[in-house]
Amino acid sequence: MIRRIVLTVAVTGLVLVACSDDSTSSGSTAASTTDAAESTIAESTTTTLSPDAAQLLYISDEGQPGVFQLWVVNADGTDAHAITSGPNSHLHPSWSPDGAKIVFSSDTEGHQGLFVVNADGTGEVQVSADGRAQSPSWSPDGTKIVYDTKAPGPYPFLLYVMNADGTNVVKLTPRDNDEYSAAFSPDGTKLAFAVQDFEGTDIYVINADGSGLLALTDAGGENDQPAWSPDGTRIAFMSTRDDGAHGQIYVMNADGTDQHALTSDPLHHAYPSWSSDGGRIAFDGGDTADYTTFEIYVMNADGTGAKAITANGADDGVPVWLP
Repeated sequence: MIRRIVLTVAVTGLVLVACSDDSTSSGSTAASTTDAAESTIAESTTTTLSPDAAQLLYISDEGQPGVFQLWVVNADGTDAHAITSGPNSHLHPSWSPDGAKIVFSSDTEGHQGLFVVNADGTGEVQVSADGRAQSPSWSPDGTKIVYDTKAPGPYPFLLYVMNADGTNVVKLTPRDNDEYSAAFSPDGTKLAFAVQDFEGTDIYVINADGSGLLALTDAGGENDQPAWSPDGTRIAFMSTRDDGAHGQIYVMNADGTDQHALTSDPLHHAYPSWSSDGGRIAFDGGDTADYTTFEIYVMNADGTGAKAITANGADDGVPVWLP
C-alpha cells in the first residue's frame, strides 16, 4: 500500500534531540485543489496544463485494484500508460538523475525488496533482497541509493545507503527513532528525511556522511516526504499540522524558515515532487474517507493553478518528474 500518512509504529530507545529553526506557518499562498478536482476529474485526463512535453512517473492500481504498476504521463495529462505489468506491486519509485533507470520497492510475497528497471519498464534487476526496504531514492550523481528498512519485530526504520548496484550497504544514522523518506540534496552533500518519535513526525537534515543532524520542523502532526527544489534552496513536504488528519503540501527554505502551505482544502495531499525547472510541483490528492481513489495533481510552485492530470477512479500516487 502507499504510505500517505505515517501511522503510529513501534518506537524504541531515546528521542532525537536537535536544534530547530523557527517554523512559522502561513496559509497566505495556499491554493484549494477542491475546485480543480471537481472541475477536472469529472472531465478527462487531457486537461491542458502546460505546452511542454515534461513527463511524470507515478504508480497506479488501475485495472488491478491493490496491485500497483509504474505509469508515465505527460504533464498535461495526456498519454498516460503503464510501463510494467504482472502480479507484483511497484511502490515508491524514483527516477535516476539521467532518466534512464527507475528504482522501486515491492512488498509482494515472493517479490520483495528493491528493484531497478529501465525507463521503459524492461530489464528488471533486484538490487536488494531486504523485504522491508522501502522509499528508495537516487543520489544526484546516480551512484548511490538511499532507503529505509527495519529488522523484524518492534524495531525502528533506519536509513541506509548503498551503491546503485546493491553493493556496499552502509547504515547512515545509528539512531533509535523511525527514520524514512530520505532524499539527497541536489548537490549531494545533505539528506532530508522524516523522523517519528512519541510527539509526532518531523523533517530533519543531515550531512551525507551522517553528521550535522538538524531539525527543520517542530509544528506538530505529521511532517513527511521532503522534496528538494532543483536549486537546493527550498524543500516541499506533506504536513497534517493544520487539522491533524488531512495532509497539505507545504514548502520551506532549506534551513527550515518560512514554512507555509501551498494547498488548503479538505482533500489529503502527499508526495510532492518538483519539476526540473523548479516552476511546478506535482503531488497526489484524494479523500481520506476512500483511500482507493487518489489522483495526480500539478500546480505552480507558488501553489496556484492546481489541476488534476489523472481521472481514472483508481489509486494513483507518488508522482516523480522526469529529471
